Amino acid sequence: MLTATYPNNDIKGTTKLPRKAISVKQAVDRFLNRADSQFKLGAYQDYEFAMIGLREYINTFGEVMLRTAGIAPTIGQRSGQDDLVWDVYEPVQIAHLLPGFRYFFLPHKVNASEEVKKLWLMIIREFLDWLVKRRYLSSDAILEFEVYHSGLILRAAQAEQILRNWILHRGRGRDKVEDVRSGEPLYVVSRVKSGRAWFIYCDSTINGGTKYDEFGPVSIPCGASDLIGPGWCIETTFDKRGGRWQMCTVGTVLAIGVE
Repeated sequence: MLTATYPNNDIKGTTKLPRKAISVKQAVDRFLNRADSQFKLGAYQDYEFAMIGLREYINTFGEVMLRTAGIAPTIGQRSGQDDLVWDVYEPVQIAHLLPGFRYFFLPHKVNASEEVKKLWLMIIREFLDWLVKRRYLSSDAILEFEVYHSGLILRAAQAEQILRNWILHRGRGRDKVEDVRSGEPLYVVSRVKSGRAWFIYCDSTINGGTKYDEFGPVSIPCGASDLIGPGWCIETTFDKRGGRWQMCTVGTVLAIGVE
């Protein structure tokens, strides 16, 4: 199991580690509870909505990614409470999820104008700066959030071509279709093994909240599984035949993560 480690001392003028670990929610609460004069990018409500968007991503897609990666929470769970991810994980533990918020969740899952999305990005960036200055996050997290590595574009194009060719030349089989998955604009990869991948999907809606989980394994060529990593997004549809999931179509492949 993986647990959190504090960032290295890479912040000029800072020598002390945090006195006590805090959860993502606690960090957000402190960030929002500043003086009004510190909300320079918009109104308090703008900041609040941006944090709500980040919360939804972390508690849905992020929960699956953390669980399947075996990353354990380090903040004590409250007795008798149904704690969410941002209640029990530190900011440093969810840092690798942040590019997924920028390149997948915000463009494809948030129903808002481009102007609002741009403002949210700026607010999230300010929040990351706030975390770094207080040593709850490494400055590397900002670099990963800001910079899209050119090598990922090539890897995504290669994976897309392999998957397209594989589907084109693969027989569909004669088994009856048992199930389908086609409801997401892009499906997020939760984990990968040689020749297999798992994807995140919307499982159900309970008490007004959306539940996400993973399904699979989905058979893919080894050439594709060598390129694809957790957090990648694929425009695709699936069906299940003979108890096995398979891809039916492939469109855009979006590589998200560190090169």
